[in-house]
Amino acid sequence: MRKNIFLVGAFTMAILAFSACSNEELPAENPGNSEKTEVVEGVPTYARFTIKMDGMKPGTRATDDGTAAEKAVKNVHVYVFSNGVFEASTTPAGTTVNGSTGVFHSEVLKLTSGEKTILVVANTSTGWYPVPTTGTSLTTFQNQLMDMYTTPGRLAHDGEAAIDRLGEGFKHMQGFGDAPNNGILMTNLLSQSSFILKPGISQADAEKNNYGADDPKDFNHFEIPLYRVTAKLQTTYKDGDALIYKAVLGNELTNKVEVGTLKNPTFTVRNLPKDVYLFKHGNTNFPLQTPLYDKTHTSSTWADFKVFDETNEPTLAVTEATGTPKTMYIPENANAVPVIGNTSYVLVKGTFEPNREYVITDVDKDGNKVYGFKDNTDKISVFTYAPDWGVEIYAVPASVTGDENRVKHGMNTTLKAYLVKANLKQYIGSTKDAPVYDGITGKNIYYSVVAGVKSGIYNTVVISKNVQNDGKTGYDATAVETVKYLQYTNGETYYRINIQDNTYPENNNLYYSVTRNNFYKVNVKSISGVGYPNDSDVTVTPENPISQKTYMQAHITVEPWKVIDQEADLN
Repeated sequence: MRKNIFLVGAFTMAILAFSACSNEELPAENPGNSEKTEVVEGVPTYARFTIKMDGMKPGTRATDDGTAAEKAVKNVHVYVFSNGVFEASTTPAGTTVNGSTGVFHSEVLKLTSGEKTILVVANTSTGWYPVPTTGTSLTTFQNQLMDMYTTPGRLAHDGEAAIDRLGEGFKHMQGFGDAPNNGILMTNLLSQSSFILKPGISQADAEKNNYGADDPKDFNHFEIPLYRVTAKLQTTYKDGDALIYKAVLGNELTNKVEVGTLKNPTFTVRNLPKDVYLFKHGNTNFPLQTPLYDKTHTSSTWADFKVFDETNEPTLAVTEATGTPKTMYIPENANAVPVIGNTSYVLVKGTFEPNREYVITDVDKDGNKVYGFKDNTDKISVFTYAPDWGVEIYAVPASVTGDENRVKHGMNTTLKAYLVKANLKQYIGSTKDAPVYDGITGKNIYYSVVAGVKSGIYNTVVISKNVQNDGKTGYDATAVETVKYLQYTNGETYYRINIQDNTYPENNNLYYSVTRNNFYKVNVKSISGVGYPNDSDVTVTPENPISQKTYMQAHITVEPWKVIDQEADLN
């Protein structure tokens, strides 16, 4: 037999995550123990493992540890690897529970002494749990991929057919659709999986629940912290004012008015990866790794991005923060280069109701804006918004009927509004048949407007200046303005909120990642725009970086949920 010297203090630090817990059966660790001990490898011995998800001392937690279902440990599977090769595992039913203390124990395992890698999976179904065979390498087991996504949705992109996503892999991490009875899938971390087993420990000694003043580790009885494989997210709004879009109209900075209100907001999460690791890859010294971490970059194509684009309908209500928020579970997602198309984000859908007092329906001959919906109850079925023109909302009055007439009216209103903005009010109403004479150039001039080609997510109209030619037989047209605008039907609008862990600096590449066991609380504090008329508009340029200075680094929290509060402007 050979002997190795192990640094016990290094092992002690690996399991400190649970040392703050109140445990009536096992004493707390001594973080100051750093003495060396001599351990003989390969000698028969016994070991047992304890998992405790509740019972923290009052006043020691500043987090939300979740519901009973989110904390429950229904079963535990322990996998032991020696020198990188599978050695032994517990049986599917190898868990006992002390209901009075909330402490969970694995069955006692007969092993050999020495340094081991111990991997734990909790809350697997009787019909699904990983079973490594003799000779299975640690790398193979820890790299196991699982189909974990929130709902079996569809993949759809411009220029590609929608593809049905089959199966219900998401249930692996959500208690197989019945979290209260099955619990949420949990594992320990690779970075906290190294343990040293002492030789010659008897089965009776390993399975004790109380060791008095002795250290349980001396009897191969270890506590292992578990982490939920899923993250959790909710979306709320600060208060009623948060859903009111307030902005300055005109040039008077004190003239801040209510432009409109977002009604009945709902949310979901998009760009969810299908494949995730069963065990968390990475630690505080290395980036969080997910299966597609290195597969996407700023020059990627839809073929790369589509694996992230989980299409979930926004159906969960966005509630006031003081109410009862809706939550959803989402898988991990980290990227070496975060861009719009590969980062997970919250999609908020709602109905934007413009303030009828300020909806522009026309411009009169003197350049004054006409507010045709003021003091009436006519329905505003369609309205437009040109971001480059500020916060003004335009609509055709209900009195104008017929599609052709309504389009013509809207375009003419845009033309007149442009002339006012360009200090060319004298040309309002000018046409080819009724031009305006310019005394300086000695030529007749009029302005015209036509529909333009679509520019990205925007519709456009092109405004031209028409000047009488030198032969005075016609007019030469020069485009002077292309107005880009968004058009909304029945007020339906969408907002994107990038999921952030704001405990990290924005220059960290994992600032926009989703990490297991984190609880992301997204709280809308204000609206600074009308949003987008189509849900696909929020990812129209998937290759673009979210920010030129945005890169992130992973941070994995221990159970219970780490609460990440986020406030967001919808724009």
